[in-house]
Amino acid sequence: MLEISPFLTQCRTARDLDLRGAELRGQQLADLRAEDLDMSEADLRDTVCTNIHWRNCTLTDARLDAADCTDAVLRMCDLDQARATSAVFVRARIENCTARAARLDGADLSNATLTDTDFSRASLRNANLRGVSATGASFRGADLRNTRLQHADLTDADLRGADLTNADLSDATLTGADLTGCVGLDPALQPNERAWGDLPTSLQPLAETVVPMIQEALRSAELGGSIDPRIAEQLHEQAARYPSSPRNAPSANTLAAVSRVFSQLGQNGLPTLLGALQQPDGSAPSPEVQAMILRLRDELGLAETATAEDVFEALAQDIGRAPQQP
Repeated sequence: MLEISPFLTQCRTARDLDLRGAELRGQQLADLRAEDLDMSEADLRDTVCTNIHWRNCTLTDARLDAADCTDAVLRMCDLDQARATSAVFVRARIENCTARAARLDGADLSNATLTDTDFSRASLRNANLRGVSATGASFRGADLRNTRLQHADLTDADLRGADLTNADLSDATLTGADLTGCVGLDPALQPNERAWGDLPTSLQPLAETVVPMIQEALRSAELGGSIDPRIAEQLHEQAARYPSSPRNAPSANTLAAVSRVFSQLGQNGLPTLLGALQQPDGSAPSPEVQAMILRLRDELGLAETATAEDVFEALAQDIGRAPQQP
């Protein structure tokens, strides 16, 4: 039987290997050229991967904590849910990859190229992204708290619903970037046009508050079910500090109810909500919108005879309700 570690450390190229769950911690893989490797759930912690060139490799749920990937080239690789805390990707080229829900907290990606890579719902807290080129990349719903993004090129990047609290965007390029629903964003960088377009005035506070809050709720719950009541309370308290939200936030109970619906809808939750809010008068809603409205009606405890207007009116009234005195 092939001994994986000596083979990979001695060869220069590898292709079409099944390395699922491989134990490679601390190994020397520098300069390895690889294609079509399945390294899902592999242990690559503390591994030296400098100057590697990997294409179409699967690293789903792999462990890359503290790995050294300086000058690495990863193209069309699957890094979904990988853990790479404190890893080094200085000057790396991570292009056309997916890293959805990956954990890169404290990682160093300075001067890396992240073109067209999907970091949706990834956690990059305290990461160093100084000088990155991330044109066309998606950070939708990502946790970018305390992230260094000085001089980053985020042209046409998707940052919808991302948490940018205390992120440093000094001299960053945001041309064409979608910042809709961002949390903790400097008011000066807030987009002038909202994705929900020509909503009725009475519903704009609902959209502006619920969209970023539900994005945070889903990320906190990792789409794994209803939001923790404690998190709901925290979001309720924090909502008034969002630059785009009205003074009064929805109640924690309402937020928890809505998050239960969104956890069932998964990635389509926010588009479905916006589609429902934008539904033209007198037109038949799509099946997805109808299903969402029915779920919201049930979670909010409304009567079975309640209409879509009743559901959104109940939410809007909760947004604007004066806070209860203790």
